Amino acid sequence: MDDGLTSKQLVRQTNGKLILQNIFNSGVTSRAQIARDLSLNKSTVSSIYNDLMLTGLIKEVGDGEASNNGGRKPTMVTINATYGVTVSLDIAYRNLHYMFNYLNGEIVKSGEIRIYQRDIHEILDIIHDLIESTLPKIKSEVGLMGISISYHGIVKDGQILYSPFLNLGGIDLKQELWKMYPPHVKITIDNEANMAALYERDFNDEQSTENSITISIHKGIGGWDYFKPYDLSGRHRRGRGSGSHVNHAQRQISDGRINLFGRCNYHGN
Repeated sequence: MDDGLTSKQLVRQTNGKLILQNIFNSGVTSRAQIARDLSLNKSTVSSIYNDLMLTGLIKEVGDGEASNNGGRKPTMVTINATYGVTVSLDIAYRNLHYMFNYLNGEIVKSGEIRIYQRDIHEILDIIHDLIESTLPKIKSEVGLMGISISYHGIVKDGQILYSPFLNLGGIDLKQELWKMYPPHVKITIDNEANMAALYERDFNDEQSTENSITISIHKGIGGWDYFKPYDLSGRHRRGRGSGSHVNHAQRQISDGRINLFGRCNYHGN
């Protein structure tokens, strides 16, 4: 099992993430509505809900409207926005794009810093200085909770395997960031097209879309696909996604999935 978890613990962890995602996307909701949205047992939702309340990640915001059949008014819940802060960074060809957010997605600060022809050590210093100078100005209960980096290259399990625009010089970006911040700060690194596609799949208005392809066009072209759990013959398969950096504009169709490979010479930012 992942991280030594039992199957029961993995199911509970997965349900917890789905419930948090549902609350995030709903803005304000109730336990009963969460159970309906996710087709989960009400007791399962209530148990995880209580755990989330204890962590401080969510908070109750009063009573909602009673149903047409009467009964008790539901207790409404939302993400506790100011519990913590996250930082999102996009290391692009010419610029470092950054965004500081509260946990409900509210943008606290965003902008970009020129990094053209800077080496990886200079970029790490810029990232560290940016975070250390900005965090004290943002009010939150626990401070920094996570750093997410979208990288223009091939990334697998948080490790950058191919970096077309920046010479990393053997530097492990994730390890360097781990050295800068305490263990509770989660560090996530992925390909920029993958992250764009995950946002579209999980948090944008098109969450009901079962099949999607996201193309990111900049100095290179990145692609990510997600197809519902059926291949072209109609046989059931587990839903899967894949991403890559595009090189030869090659398209391959197999098992109901479209994959993009390599890199191209489109010149952008």
